[in-house]
Amino acid sequence: MSATISIPFAIGQQLWAIGNGHNEEWVTCPECAGTKVLTLVKGSGEIVELSCNYCAPGCESPRGVVREVTFDCQPTPFTPKRVEMSGREFRYSESSPDALAYQTYAASELFEDREACAVACEARNAEYRANAERQEIVNLSSKRKNLEHSSHYWTTRLRQLERDVEIVRRRITVIKESKAAK
Repeated sequence: MSATISIPFAIGQQLWAIGNGHNEEWVTCPECAGTKVLTLVKGSGEIVELSCNYCAPGCESPRGVVREVTFDCQPTPFTPKRVEMSGREFRYSESSPDALAYQTYAASELFEDREACAVACEARNAEYRANAERQEIVNLSSKRKNLEHSSHYWTTRLRQLERDVEIVRRRITVIKESKAAK
């Protein structure tokens, strides 16, 4: 008894793949409007200027711009030259069988007609947009919390340093007076 497995698409068959189209561009920071500084007005009316944390990558200084990635998947012509099977999943590639590096597509990302692929592309674009919006909200709320902490921290640190300076001035005055008395 022998088992046979039918593959979804044949080698050399003209198909349509969900293209991985994305664009990256630098846009003005939505938090600081490119000024690299945020102005915080505390409840006491005190105005504090803080470096914008939203457009500052890692520990670097703010740039005034942020990278914006937009996705626009489009149907892309695809002719498979290689097929692989792992478990129950088939993956196809346009690279020749002897290529050492190649990109593969799952059979679920390939379509025989362009219209079906266009519908799948639009669904993928909607998914990317929804994920980007969720991530944007997380980034904004997280970075604003950091700014609130930063404002409190540096205001407290400033008060501590001002107290330390006053203590040092008093000590210098005492030292000068004691030397003058001798």
